[in-house]
Amino acid sequence: MRAPPLSLSLVLVALAVAATALVLRIRTPPLSSSSLFSLNAHQPPPSVPAPAPPPAHFPSTPPSNPSASLEALHQADPTAPLGDVGTRLLRAWTHAEPAEAAAWAVQLTEPAIQHDAIVTVARNWTQHTPEAALAWADQLSSTELRQKALHHVGLELATTAPVAALQIALHQLSGYEQNDLTAHALRHWAALNPRDALLWASAQPSGPRSDKLLAIAATELATQNPAAAESLVLNELPPSRQRALALEEIGRRAAAHSVGPAPH
Repeated sequence: MRAPPLSLSLVLVALAVAATALVLRIRTPPLSSSSLFSLNAHQPPPSVPAPAPPPAHFPSTPPSNPSASLEALHQADPTAPLGDVGTRLLRAWTHAEPAEAAAWAVQLTEPAIQHDAIVTVARNWTQHTPEAALAWADQLSSTELRQKALHHVGLELATTAPVAALQIALHQLSGYEQNDLTAHALRHWAALNPRDALLWASAQPSGPRSDKLLAIAATELATQNPAAAESLVLNELPPSRQRALALEEIGRRAAAHSVGPAPH
């Protein structure tokens, strides 16, 4: 692990001074699941959040028997995609009977339909009872399905509990799913708590992966402090496409930051 460099230390000091202006903070008591671990010895493992209210797109008057309706729709053409109607039925079923809806999704044999069903169940279940969704995804016997379900549980969780989502990525995923969820969770963490996200990213072993993580965190910092973000990237990242892309995004955010909200 590399110690926080001078430029990063200055950024962290500035963030600490401005900490009282941050309204959104990560507040996460310990997880009940033994499969998640703390990111470091000084930070207790966070918990998944309380169930969120149903999203706006959730049907206000779901069908009285969504499972039967969905099964009839699927049996009419087992190779047809779920489509909007099938997805709405599966959401309603997951809301009412998540374990049964999940079991139906897993037993599907058409890969594309199974993928869509697993994603729908994982995301909708996480919105309502995230701990149960995580436990279901983690116990799937198929490695491919387990990775897919955990990935989408984590993506849904990242918006409200990014540290918990990051732990899923680091300890329960691999390959593409791990990289994608790590980046996604870090973006949300840095948007909520740039100081802690930058400290974590800078503590990773030096190399291309660490550079990418630091670039992600610095880019999110640009929303609050574009000058500090640009200085951090210029001083801590080697010349590369990763640095060029980060500076381009920081410049875009700096321009938006300077314009500010439209007058009323």
